[in-house]
Amino acid sequence: MLTPMESGAAELQQLTAASGIFSYIWIIIALPLAGAAFLLLAGRRTNKWGHYVAIAMVWASFALGLAMFFTMLGEPAEDRGVTQHLYTWFNVGGFTADVGFQLDQLSMIFVLLITGVGGLIHIYSVGYMADDPDRRKFFAYLNLFVAAMLLLVLADNFALLYFGWEGVGLASYLLVGFWQYKPSAAAAAKKAFVMNRVGDFGLALGVFLIFATFGTVAYPQVFAAAPEASTTVINIIGVLLLVGACAKSAQFPLHAWLFDAMEGPTPASALIHGATMVAAGTVVVGRLFPLYAESTDARLVLAVLAAATTVYTAVMAFTQNDVKKLLAYSTMSQVALMLGALAAAPAEEHGAAGLDHLVSHAVFKALLFLGAGWLAAIGGCTAFALLRGRMKGWGVLPVSFGLGLAALAGIPPTIGFVSKDGVVAAAREGTTTGAHIVLYATYLTVFLTAMYATRAYLVLVSGDPEKPDHHDDSHTPPPTGASYTLVAGVIGTLGLLSLVGGAAFLVQGAHIDPTVAAVSVGIALLGVLVSWALSRRPGGDPATVLPQAWARATQVNLGTDRVYAGFAAGVVALARVVVRLDNAVVDALPRGLASGATALGDHQVHHLRREHPLQ
Repeated sequence: MLTPMESGAAELQQLTAASGIFSYIWIIIALPLAGAAFLLLAGRRTNKWGHYVAIAMVWASFALGLAMFFTMLGEPAEDRGVTQHLYTWFNVGGFTADVGFQLDQLSMIFVLLITGVGGLIHIYSVGYMADDPDRRKFFAYLNLFVAAMLLLVLADNFALLYFGWEGVGLASYLLVGFWQYKPSAAAAAKKAFVMNRVGDFGLALGVFLIFATFGTVAYPQVFAAAPEASTTVINIIGVLLLVGACAKSAQFPLHAWLFDAMEGPTPASALIHGATMVAAGTVVVGRLFPLYAESTDARLVLAVLAAATTVYTAVMAFTQNDVKKLLAYSTMSQVALMLGALAAAPAEEHGAAGLDHLVSHAVFKALLFLGAGWLAAIGGCTAFALLRGRMKGWGVLPVSFGLGLAALAGIPPTIGFVSKDGVVAAAREGTTTGAHIVLYATYLTVFLTAMYATRAYLVLVSGDPEKPDHHDDSHTPPPTGASYTLVAGVIGTLGLLSLVGGAAFLVQGAHIDPTVAAVSVGIALLGVLVSWALSRRPGGDPATVLPQAWARATQVNLGTDRVYAGFAAGVVALARVVVRLDNAVVDALPRGLASGATALGDHQVHHLRREHPLQ
């Protein structure tokens, strides 16, 4: 598990310009940001080679982060937190916001995760977007996304975190709606943007209340003062910040946007669902854990929401008829497990199990989404009905996709098994009110996840394709497949390194409780067996065991979009009523005064003309 960290000022070294490599923390963010600006401003002249600039910027950030990682690794554990202050952003009425960065064990692992997995997605995109006339813009948006996520995880205060938070929202809007000529993509981008604005509003209110309570937005000062603050205020702050986290991480009831975000190109889905955006909520809760350690009510709310979301979305995933949509629901479910671990874990563990699962999930989910992109290149779509048996004979794809699904299901010895075991253990050992809720929801989710992961693999590798002549006998992989083979190998290596422990800096040692492991693996294997048994039925799809009415309902997210539409219509109707009241009541007085003054003036003018007619 990730080494627990304290964020107090006493544990941070204040850097100067002479602090060696750590004086260049800002460059980690500046490189992809510069790549995005260059590609957007240079225009079409960079169409043929601009994507290489984007790739170089991300990998340069990764190289710099890796150098800092090894430098930090040589320091004592208590000296592995550093900060860098660049300048004061603004100072208004006692409100001061600095441009400063905090690089510690938590932010370090996310720097490597964002730039490493993000860089692999950039490489994959070269083949995937080879025929798109706007490939340069796509790579610019990918760079912008990476820069915004890096700013979010490296910020040393709430104001800068919020700036990065909004940058992630903008970049995700551009990526989801990249194929804006498709009405469905434009609608999905708008839906994601609007629903995330709801969360942004909650986050903003939380930041305002933090400043009003503590007089600062700097992490160390806020965390140091949190134990002395009013419990009621801390709970309110915790719940407000959760609104933002739930929206970005697609948790109930602000979850529906992620399902439609599949309209974006597959690399964008891998970046949003696997490595970065949906992890933003978990990153924020993890970073602000010292606040949540003092907020028992907020952690209970988080536990209930996480438990409801993980079970609900796992049930929905089982009946999906599209690979990407199944993976979308599984993303919501797995992120809920991360947040549930943060809600249930003992305070002294600092939510490490949830953050471990975040890293694990980023590795195998990116692999699965990129595999789905290759499937789309093979079959022309990602619908299960048209991809049945289509994965056979495509080299590394069946193996890598199968390992990704095994990690998703938590089957040993994959990295998913290790991190999922940590989530279960955290829930078992938790002392919070919601710990047992999270534990039982996790067990049920493990069973359901194993069922839909097994179902997906059996459908894709068994039976005969409906169009067996779709590809020739040479089995020459498309450009997507060639880039996927390279990326899959690197991601697999990353997963193996994480499994065996990686550096002691990041992992305390994969301690696995035999009892916890036996129970969770037994539940997962039961899910595999049930799904396999159901696949022996006529039709070969385990999902056919459920009533057709339920299956159809799950394809439209149980009608939640209608609920949102009704809510939006109610808000619009209320706004119209308010406007009418404003016109009829609020504006009536100034209009009446103006009309009275005009009438009085006209009367005086008329009177003067009668008394003093023109000669």
